[in-house]
Amino acid sequence: MNYTVIVAEDEELLLNNLVHKIEKADPDFQVIGTARQVHRLSRWWNR
Repeated sequence: MNYTVIVAEDEELLLNNLVHKIEKADPDFQVIGTARQVHRLSRWWNR
């Protein structure tokens, strides 16, 4: 089973580390998007 993930974090270093850890934790997880600001995430989500 595959899982798609969107990661939101305002600190760039933490965002990059979270993405790396998620992708490394399990090949079933795929990060399909990131956002440093919540309003950008909500715009992406409502496409």
